[in-house]
Amino acid sequence: MDPGSALIFLASCYHGGGDNSTRDEVRRVHGLFFARGNLSTEENQFLAVPRSVALGMSEKMLSLLGYKKPTSVLGVVDNDDPAVDLRGVLDRANA
Repeated sequence: MDPGSALIFLASCYHGGGDNSTRDEVRRVHGLFFARGNLSTEENQFLAVPRSVALGMSEKMLSLLGYKKPTSVLGVVDNDDPAVDLRGVLDRANA
């Protein structure tokens, strides 16, 4: 694709974006997603659980709450599993 081009596709399309492996360039991606209200969670557990409590939880509990990289490409922080450095992730998010 030419620089400045856009690609629009339905969520039913299989795709893979991959890493931005360039050294000194930024690849911007804007995602727009819709979910029916009855398919969304009622409470955001990432904001409902205090930082101090989350940092004291077991790996199993953090995994159940979603502080992990799933088998898909979604749920990453800085292209990595958030559980690898949860304290750093929370520090950066609250800076």
